Parts: sequence; structure tokens; C-alpha cells
Amino acid sequence: MSAKWPDLAGRIENGAHVLPIRIYYEDTDFSGIVYHANYLRFAERGRSDCLRMAGVHHHELIEGEAPLAFAIHKMDIEFVKPARIDDLLEVHTRYVTLKGARIEADQRILRDGEEIWRAMVRAACIHSDGRPARLPKSVIEGVENLMKRGG
Repeated sequence: MSAKWPDLAGRIENGAHVLPIRIYYEDTDFSGIVYHANYLRFAERGRSDCLRMAGVHHHELIEGEAPLAFAIHKMDIEFVKPARIDDLLEVHTRYVTLKGARIEADQRILRDGEEIWRAMVRAACIHSDGRPARLPKSVIEGVENLMKRGG
């Protein structure tokens, strides 16, 4: 029996996407704590899987008639507490702005319900040549509908 994407892509709880992450040896540095750049990878997975659950697939955007992609414009990050090998974390993603070319996500990483990392991530929808592009209506509607779901 194989897992289906919604199972692998996390779940929706109280209007936020929740993606479980386990910390492996490869995620840590020489001190045994999670290397700081890996939090960005975890957050990216959370944003991508949230969009996937909303019906937004990156490959479809870039392969479309008018190729589109997302580019990070700004990130405000706070490292609250370290994570270590074998920790079970949850990446919580809540899209808070979907307007014009801008898509903004409030992201938090929790361990046992306690916040250990947080970021506000602002991205822009862009054409393949780098010019800003309005978010497609299907992206806005898909994300808004997903965020309205309970859990």
C-alpha cells in the first residue's frame, strides 16, 4: 500500500498547514544541533506542501502557457531554541497575504507544541524573465480555501 500525496504533504489544523519533520544526523552540525540553514529547508518544504495541498503545483506553474515561479523577496527569521537529532518537529505555515504579485507566509517550527523557530517569508510571483506577475486567481482561491479548512 502506497501513501498518497495528501498524507505525505501534512495536514490542515486551525487554518494552518502542519508538516511533520524528524531530525536526522544529516540535519545537524558538529555540535549535534540542527544547522541553521536547514530550518530554511524545512520551511520551504512546509510552504511547498501547503501550496500542493491547495492544488498549486510548481511544475505546472513553470510549464504553463505563461511560465511562472515564486522568488523569495524577504525573510525575517528568529531562532528561539535549538533542535537536535531525533527531535520530532512540526512546520506550521499560514499564508497571510495573497495580493498582486506578493505571497506572504507566517511560519513557525514547533517541538512538542513549543515554538523553536519563526519566520515571516515574503515571496513574489514572477515571469520566467524575472518580472513580477500577478498571482493567478487559481492560486489565490486554492490557498484561501485551504486556509479556511479546520482540522
